[in-house]
Amino acid sequence: MKISEILKTHHKENNNLVVESKDTTLLLSLIHNLGDAFLIKHNFIYNKIRKMTISHGFSYSEKVSNLFLVLPFASLENIFETKTIFMLDNVSALEKIEKMNPYSVEWIEVLTGYRKNYLFHESCHVVSRKILETAFFKSDKIDELLLKLIFEESFANACELMGQVQASTPLHRIFYEANSYSVAFHDNKKIQIICDHYDSKNIFKFLILAYIHSNFLNRSYSKFDLNQVINYIFISQQSQQQVQQLQSLAAIAFSLDDIFKNQTRKLHFKIHQINELDFQGLKSKYLSLILNDPATSNILDSMAKIFYT
Repeated sequence: MKISEILKTHHKENNNLVVESKDTTLLLSLIHNLGDAFLIKHNFIYNKIRKMTISHGFSYSEKVSNLFLVLPFASLENIFETKTIFMLDNVSALEKIEKMNPYSVEWIEVLTGYRKNYLFHESCHVVSRKILETAFFKSDKIDELLLKLIFEESFANACELMGQVQASTPLHRIFYEANSYSVAFHDNKKIQIICDHYDSKNIFKFLILAYIHSNFLNRSYSKFDLNQVINYIFISQQSQQQVQQLQSLAAIAFSLDDIFKNQTRKLHFKIHQINELDFQGLKSKYLSLILNDPATSNILDSMAKIFYT
């Protein structure tokens, strides 16, 4: 698809918000973030996260910090210190490219070097941390901090995955990809089929736990661990076919990029004074710990209720 068409839709959606809106919807939209208004209008996961982030007193700014420019993956705590999520004006940059050769440049031709805004992912951290602030695990302080950090990241991962399922048109997929760390649109049909057979609330909670297992650098569930998680979320006995379906859903979580997980994980943990021995020590026991802690059920319920009743 040509960027001329993408920009046209981007501006049309923003203009529609200006014309139609007499409430807070207009204030939620960022005109210099590609596809922002479109996603607010057509993607309810994206919409809910944006509304909750603003309700928690956070804002978005193009006046970026030096840390954001140099080490964006290390700037998460700066977001909480300043209550500001930084962004780049990627719309004006694309408009300049379009003017150089009108109606010619294809999206795929700029995607490789395109600098995304990760407002959606970072906003998910804001929403999840607010929930986790009042949760307390029955563990020592380091383990509790580690669990909360990994819960945060896994919530953001699950939001991105469930949000992508709604991207059913080429434009929706382009805008969503432009605002996400990673997408796997080829999995959408499989995810939708599974969601049609289960309560979406439970699927979302199952995905958070699967991403937690993945973020502890596990490549899959053991049969025993998978059954533990399934029984914890769904309570009733599942058929062999259902177990296989849920296993295939968990496999999507395990496909997270290992290099990305390793690079961002170590730096993020060190910022919090957490070392590799702390991580490895918790990795072997975390599942038993969270499945037997009442805090986990409350956290998962609070996170799922954001989107599903």
